[in-house]
Amino acid sequence: MLNRTKYFRKLCLSGSFLVGLISLSSTANAQFIGINADVAIDYSAAPGSVSGYSVGISHPAPFIPNIGYSSVSFKDKETIGSDNDTSSVLLETATTIKTINLFYNVPFPVVTITVGFGLGGVETKTTIVENVSDKS
Repeated sequence: MLNRTKYFRKLCLSGSFLVGLISLSSTANAQFIGINADVAIDYSAAPGSVSGYSVGISHPAPFIPNIGYSSVSFKDKETIGSDNDTSSVLLETATTIKTINLFYNVPFPVVTITVGFGLGGVETKTTIVENVSDKS
């Protein structure tokens, strides 16, 4: 009886060691193509607002860059009054930034660093409204 227990223990240890060696020699395959989507959150205490999104497609091919698109819009408004409250100026600015991004993911053991560049444009619309009141 004691001899069978030793044999079973050796068999379990040898099997575990063999499975460990096989798992170390093979590569782990995660996702092949990944799609990333992000949404901008309005975090500013300013009177304006922030909105936007980004979409990216990642793949494991080493020399072909990944591609992404991002758009961020923010609005800001400011009112400036005169000393005697007879006039005020309202300034509203809406800015939109749209880019197409080419990037590479550089993996490290704990984090992945993304390196790349983008090409895009900025569109700004500004509105000025002047209010004059005649206080006589």
